[in-house]
Amino acid sequence: MMRSVVSYLLFLVLLVAAIFLAGCAGQPPFEQEPNLIDGEPAPLTVEVLKNATYKSEFVKAGQAQLKDGVYEEQAAPDSASKNTLMLTEHVAFGDVNGDPTADAAVVLAASGGGSGTFYTLAIVINRMGNPFHFHTASLGDRIKVEAVEIEDGVITVRMMVHGEGDAMCCPTQAEVRRYNLGFGVLRLIERTTPAGRLTEEALRNATYQHEFPKDGHAQLQDGKYEEAIEGSASKIHIALMDVVALGDLNGDGIWDAAVVLEASGGGSGTFRSLEAVINEEGAPVHVASALLGDRVKIEEIIVADQYIRVQMVTHGEGDGMCCPTLRVVQLYQLTEDGLELRHQEEKGRVGDSE
Repeated sequence: MMRSVVSYLLFLVLLVAAIFLAGCAGQPPFEQEPNLIDGEPAPLTVEVLKNATYKSEFVKAGQAQLKDGVYEEQAAPDSASKNTLMLTEHVAFGDVNGDPTADAAVVLAASGGGSGTFYTLAIVINRMGNPFHFHTASLGDRIKVEAVEIEDGVITVRMMVHGEGDAMCCPTQAEVRRYNLGFGVLRLIERTTPAGRLTEEALRNATYQHEFPKDGHAQLQDGKYEEAIEGSASKIHIALMDVVALGDLNGDGIWDAAVVLEASGGGSGTFRSLEAVINEEGAPVHVASALLGDRVKIEEIIVADQYIRVQMVTHGEGDGMCCPTLRVVQLYQLTEDGLELRHQEEKGRVGDSE
């Protein structure tokens, strides 16, 4: 009987020890010297994270020491291909493990010479001022990360993933994933699909704020709006041009739209304006405008990194109003004050190199 009790107690001791060691697995090495400022752990910075060590199944050793945000190694002997691990621009700071020190969540991109680019969410703990890659979650191949946030210990990733029929190059389905640390691992606690993309039909039948109509609004029908001008045979004409760009404008991870309206009021002018349309649960909401000019020619608009890039031909010195020749590229950003022009670059005269 005594031998059975001793054996049982020994089993419990070994079980507790095994659980303790499992919980300690993956803990940072203690050989690192504390990095303190005034007795407190130094904060993690982007520069520190760009030169930290990360665990990855995509490199031979299973971990990689980044240098200025990048690690490379030969994929195989006598091969020109390389395994690459890179820190992306998506970095968020905040506490994830319940201590007073801010940690970090970063997105890593890995490739091995093939067509795939594999993204992972990496949690980096601030261990006495030193970065320690604690845990990882796979995000997918050739997805598009829009934003990473940390709030109240929850890590939120807003991203575009592949919907039905999407090519691997071009994910179109918005998705939000939320993670936290629990029982020593990074856990996915919520996965949602926000409202879908704005459709061309919705944009062609939306309401736009505009200075030409009397009430300041134009409700388009199949892309057009008309209003009689009091005391005149002329009419106000507003139309949605066939230039539409989709992408996140306000940082919520959901694709919005940038469109161009052209308007005339009975005179010779045709005024073109850039319009920012926010996606509110799948419905278009017009929030801001910027005048591009009278009789300018719009060549292309693109939404990327919450900026709207407009390429157009506008009027240069000596141009008649009918015939603009100066090609420019403009960058706009949606702010609390509206659409603000952040940058303009002249690209020469049309025909100079064509």
